[in-house]
Amino acid sequence: MLTQRVEELAREGVKLILIISDWLMPGIKGDEFLEKVRQQYPDIKAVMITGQADEAVINRLLETGCVTDVIEKPWDPERLMEAVKKCCCEKQDGS
Repeated sequence: MLTQRVEELAREGVKLILIISDWLMPGIKGDEFLEKVRQQYPDIKAVMITGQADEAVINRLLETGCVTDVIEKPWDPERLMEAVKKCCCEKQDGS
């Protein structure tokens, strides 16, 4: 499971600062995955890429801080880079 892989990386000393997740993945939806990660690792930032999620779910993820940004498919590489930079700047500022 994906959350187990995040735990393995943490045990190996890998400090994750950002996860980019799709909405639809085998065995788990992106929001479920990111909510589980956030419960255990609240400092990890997340960006969701989706062509499936409804607006209510997107708003909930943004309002709860589960994701920093949501990018709709088809996604633009420049838009993704903006989202990554935003997350990295927040980490540097201590947010």
